[in-house]
Parts: sequence; C-alpha cells; structure tokens
Amino acid sequence: MQDDLHVTLPHEPVVVWRKGAGPFDGLRVGRVLVYEFEVPEEYLRPGADACQRVFVLLDENIQLNQPVVFSPDQHGWWYVDLVHIEEADDQIATGLGEIPMSGRNAR
Repeated sequence: MQDDLHVTLPHEPVVVWRKGAGPFDGLRVGRVLVYEFEVPEEYLRPGADACQRVFVLLDENIQLNQPVVFSPDQHGWWYVDLVHIEEADDQIATGLGEIPMSGRNAR
C-alpha cells in the first residue's frame, strides 16, 4: 500500500461574492465551491485564526463552515445554512434568502 496517496481533482478558480461582499478567491470542484475570507478581529473567538473557510454544495443550496466566531465551548461545531446561489461563468454569488423547496419557501 502506498503511504503518500495523492489525488488531484479537476477544479477551476472562481470569484465569490458573499452577501454582496467580496470578491473572494474560490475553487469550484465539480459542484462544490470552496472559498475563504478574513473575519474582523473583534468578532473572533479568542485564539481563533481570522481565516474563515466555507464549503458550498451548489446543487443543494447548502453552505457549511466551522465558524471562527463561535464561542470556545462550540469550537469544532459545524454551521449549516440554506443559501441562495447565483452562478455566471466564473462568478458565484451566495447569500441568505428564500430558497424554493417543493412549492414552499425556507429561510
């Protein structure tokens, strides 16, 4: 068995807009978006890194992250949001909003 298994997935660089803020550099790997942004120091959990990494499942309108702003007792927890997503070539916009779900709307 090989000790250093390395797999490279096809990916493309994209520009991400988050709730109107940005642009942020991101990568689209299949139908998954990954991007990062800096959180202002006054919002950070003590000892947390300012870099917030976010994963978005583009076909499901789901955004996941482990917030660097959560309190120390919630360190390592995952936060999951339903988000509105708009894609145009290499531009992706995400934001909170109404997501159509089987004829209903969820916030």
